[in-house]
Amino acid sequence: MAISFLTPSRTILLITDDGLGIFSVGSRGVKLVEVVPWQVDDFVSHVTDIIAKDLGGKPILIISDMVEQHYRKEKIPRVSVMDKQNVVKRKLKVAFPNYPVQAALPLKEKIAKSSKTMAGSLYLFAAVPASEAFNKTMEAARHSLAPIAGFCLLPVESSDMIQKLAANVYGKSYEKSSWTVFIGQHHSGGLRQIVVRN
Repeated sequence: MAISFLTPSRTILLITDDGLGIFSVGSRGVKLVEVVPWQVDDFVSHVTDIIAKDLGGKPILIISDMVEQHYRKEKIPRVSVMDKQNVVKRKLKVAFPNYPVQAALPLKEKIAKSSKTMAGSLYLFAAVPASEAFNKTMEAARHSLAPIAGFCLLPVESSDMIQKLAANVYGKSYEKSSWTVFIGQHHSGGLRQIVVRN
């Protein structure tokens, strides 16, 4: 899931509750091109034109920062390396059967074998529903004919970013905490809080 935000020559589509933020990333940095509200007439053709014409069809990284994202911490029993991917996929389908975007991220925590539990690994399961905003964004991206480099969830991507920002601000005196709180403000004015533990 982890994709660098600062890869040269990329279009970033930030899906928020209020609208779609369109950013251009290049060697000179990141530039906000436009925030397009969801209720704009001809939303898909407008966004398609921005991606294809104004931004030259650069590869697209889609970042979802909508409130409706679903997460579950799941235990995967210890199985052979060959079978692990299939077990994760099956459990993911059971956890989120009706969601078009599903992913699993292995966590560093492990579960030791005890008299009550089998040994295994912990995963963070995530899913995004097929909302109108998601469908409009994907349709505009497809119509632009630009390659889609990835789809990320901001809360997951921001967990590493926050640690790096804190270390940068506090320098050598920075001590890692098990709790991290990220509070941001969207261009539209909405506040976003992301709370991460471990």
